[in-house]
Amino acid sequence: MAFELSYPLFFLLLLLQLPFSTTAKAHKNISLGSSLTALNKDSFWTSPTEEFAFGFQEIGKHSFLLAIWLTKYLKELLSGQPMAII
Repeated sequence: MAFELSYPLFFLLLLLQLPFSTTAKAHKNISLGSSLTALNKDSFWTSPTEEFAFGFQEIGKHSFLLAIWLTKYLKELLSGQPMAII
């Protein structure tokens, strides 16, 4: 019998890895011709409001996921402050 990971548990585990990525270098402006690579773990792009980030997340050895994640709400969630998502 194969182990099946439920979707809520999978996303919770994925969210727990995100704080480590939010300490990386964020690009404020994305210029024409710029690029992201999975080999550079310290690089991602943020939205102008810094609520979202876009980049690669390592999910295993030589495996990456192109992801968009919430940065603002994640910081509030981890700090224990109340948040409102509209």
